[in-house]
Amino acid sequence: MIRARSLAALAVAGALLGVLIAWWMQTSGLDALPVPWTSAIALLTVTVIVLGLGWPVRRWNHGDRSRVLDPIRAARTVALAKAAGYAGAVFCGWYFGLGIGLVGDLAIAPRADRFVQSMVTAGTALLLCL
Repeated sequence: MIRARSLAALAVAGALLGVLIAWWMQTSGLDALPVPWTSAIALLTVTVIVLGLGWPVRRWNHGDRSRVLDPIRAARTVALAKAAGYAGAVFCGWYFGLGIGLVGDLAIAPRADRFVQSMVTAGTALLLCL
């Protein structure tokens, strides 16, 4: 079982790192880090895959034992779900931090677009860690 406190700590660490890197890039005169839409699509795809693989294990744990569940598959699915939860928390914090780092420059159209992209990607990463 993943503790919410662990996920929150990872998200906060990712957010701090994202904000610091965004701030450093702005003060150095560099362009903000790009956040491609494929990041959000990839995170959403992983979320759907983990959910699809984990559903039979969840049904088994909640008493629906109409189908046989291979214990090795169940253990691997739980390990995958835990890893996805931790990765989702880090990515959620990272993209949220990048977006927060752009808040001061939202009047500039490309930065406003990157802000939206980073917030949407942070939202898909949040789905992954839930």
